[in-house]
Amino acid sequence: MNTYTLEATIVGEAFIPGPKMNAELKSLLKLDDEPAPDFCNRTDLSAEYMEFENHVPYIKPTLDKKHVCIFDHDGAVHITKPFRKGSQALACALYFVLIHKSLVT
Repeated sequence: MNTYTLEATIVGEAFIPGPKMNAELKSLLKLDDEPAPDFCNRTDLSAEYMEFENHVPYIKPTLDKKHVCIFDHDGAVHITKPFRKGSQALACALYFVLIHKSLVT
């Protein structure tokens, strides 16, 4: 049997879920909604924008009952730090993708 090694980068150390991060995501997405959508508590919303950015995220539980989001970006695998909720991990992944996109364009 072949053994393969997967290298992944942990992201999201500076990500703090909440209203400020929701506002930051709203700004990065250039949305006009008032108030900012609750990305940190709505998995469907962040998943929709990740799909729009051509990313397929996977939310997985950890052994300590937290959640991480695993996703591919620019050919590299990234994993968010663990969050209390899957929606927070997904919002963190979306934030990473949008920040990277804003730095590249």
